[in-house]
Amino acid sequence: MNRSNEILFEVTENALLVANGGRPFSRKGVISICNSHLSAKKADGVEDHFKGSDEPLIQAIRRTELRTYEGDPNRIHADFNDEQETSHDYGGRLVWELLQNAHDAMGKGNISDVLIGSKGLGFKSVLEITDEPEIHSGDYHFLFSARRIQELLKKKKLHNDPPLLTFRIPHECQPIGKTWELLNDGYVTVIRLPFRHEQAKEMIMDRLRDLDALFLLLTQELSCIRIQTREGETVHEMKTRGTGLSYGDVQLSTHGPNGFSQSSLWRRWVRYCSAPTGNEQQLSVAICLPLSKQGPAVAHDKNIFFHVFFPTEQTSGAHALIHASFDLEHNRKRVREGDYDDDIRREFRKLFRDVLKDIPARTALESFGGIASEDGDSPLKNLQKDIRETLCQTSFVPIIGGDRVSPGDVQLWNNRLGFVLRDDAKEVRDACLLVPELSDLANVLKRF
Repeated sequence: MNRSNEILFEVTENALLVANGGRPFSRKGVISICNSHLSAKKADGVEDHFKGSDEPLIQAIRRTELRTYEGDPNRIHADFNDEQETSHDYGGRLVWELLQNAHDAMGKGNISDVLIGSKGLGFKSVLEITDEPEIHSGDYHFLFSARRIQELLKKKKLHNDPPLLTFRIPHECQPIGKTWELLNDGYVTVIRLPFRHEQAKEMIMDRLRDLDALFLLLTQELSCIRIQTREGETVHEMKTRGTGLSYGDVQLSTHGPNGFSQSSLWRRWVRYCSAPTGNEQQLSVAICLPLSKQGPAVAHDKNIFFHVFFPTEQTSGAHALIHASFDLEHNRKRVREGDYDDDIRREFRKLFRDVLKDIPARTALESFGGIASEDGDSPLKNLQKDIRETLCQTSFVPIIGGDRVSPGDVQLWNNRLGFVLRDDAKEVRDACLLVPELSDLANVLKRF
């Protein structure tokens, strides 16, 4: 069965299994995940220094790490402290990091070796629930174990009381049971995360139950998420109904246990551009809004977290899904300044003007009218300023007489002037009187 665009989360009695059908781990992918800070998605981000070894890769990495600790035993505690700090930074991001890894594996780029292996940092989020993560992908079957490393360091007499360091030293293992079944059922990579305790199991159950699948609107490869728990199976699926990735309608559906089913239709506007100075990085911005049963786009009923493909922990202030490929802090919770912020903002302004031409004025005001132009110079605050300024400068609000004006030019009125004179009379058009259908948005317009 073709699983190339699918990821599975399966909660068993004692472990979380995460499987995807993307490309398998490469040698550089294995090397990356065994290191602390090898996670840059660049073709030269990881060096394979083990090619000349007669030993299998897992054994060669283990021997090299032990030699490092023999030469400098202080590295044991240094690596442990680093691991604990990274795990803390990524707290709460476990599901998103595993989704990010799966999506990278499904990509069709030319730097697949590094994309698949760019997990050195984010993958350590699994320490939130396990001390012994297993990885089974292609030719590689290995695990990390705090208990095994502790025993090994004692045996080598490198430390009398080693800390519970999980990563750095891999150990060979073989897929068995459900893991073996999934590998034979079309999945290419299976990650097995034995639960540290029952609370870890309940926590992951809650997070999977509350998973917001809106990010599927922004994924180019991943289109289906399967979640299997003791409660049954839940499937989140995206189907593109438009003309391509740059513009079109997307259907999101969820089917759950006990016959639960819901579906929503969204419109997606996207712009792409290449980073300047010959960089191969592709920049993108997107706005997504739900569609009503009648067809036009409408405001979402919630303030959606700002997305850089996957949700950050920052809000945009918009009742719409907004994405921009800004740089992220290493834990991916917040955006940070980057080299291409001006280029991204320029593309977003172009995109937003196109959106304002394409959606009803009510939708524009309800979706974006509440965004404040706050002080500050962060990428997100600057983007909010761009949204506010574009709203103020664009003529999209209908007035009596058939014209459209910017929100600041609208005149709010409480009498029946529009019905006394002809709608197309010059006096009425010059007065820029808001059409009665939008009179309930007076408080929003007063902000302009």
